[in-house]
Parts: sequence; C-alpha cells; structure tokens
Amino acid sequence: MVANVLNRLTKEFRLSVNTPDYPADKWICNPVMPGCKRKYLKIDGDTVSEMTTEEKEQVDFVAPKTDEQLESDRQDSVRSTVRKTYSEYDEFRIINKGIQNKTNEDYVQYLAFVTETDSNLVSKASKS
Repeated sequence: MVANVLNRLTKEFRLSVNTPDYPADKWICNPVMPGCKRKYLKIDGDTVSEMTTEEKEQVDFVAPKTDEQLESDRQDSVRSTVRKTYSEYDEFRIINKGIQNKTNEDYVQYLAFVTETDSNLVSKASKS
C-alpha cells in the first residue's frame, strides 16, 4: 500500500511511501496537513494541527546568550583572525621567496606592499 506519512517526532513528511515500512507508533499515515511551517505542527494522537499563536511564540523564542556563550563567540572570532593573519603571512613568505633574485627596485616595491598590508593586519587585529 502506498501512502503519505508524517514522523511523530521529527515531523518529517514523506510522499508516496510503502506503508508497511513505516510503523504506526512512529509515523502517521495519510495525515491531513495544515498549511503552516513544519516547525509549527502540533501532533495529538493521529491528528495534526497548527499551533496557537502563543505556542508559535514559544517555538520562535531565542534565549539571550550567557556570558560563557558570549566569551566563546569572542574567542572564536579571535581564533579566526589569527588563522587569517597566519594565512596571509604564509602568502607573503611565498612571495618573498619568489623575489629573492629580483632587482632592488622590485624589492622596494615589495617592501612597500608588505608594510601597507602589515599595517592593515595590525589594524584588523586590534579592532577584534
């Protein structure tokens, strides 16, 4: 037998499946689906309905971050900046190896570029 099914726990909806493969204790067979987002589905027995406004507000509520979460976010940001800085430094080392046999004029241009870029990196790091 082919039917549509809805998972009672995850609210996953599958179309045209082989019904015997979906046990009734975990799946609702041929549910009448309300026209709402899946996260707003409310399941009571084999009945599927849309949550009330109050229930939707509870689902959508985002708790404020704790001090630990804020500190973790800050540390992630610092780590990201450090990784980016090291990556750019590695690029400069590669470029530097490439200009070792260049003229003095090429080297002066390279130093000007590196100095300007280093200033930008220090500026970025201090803003983080």
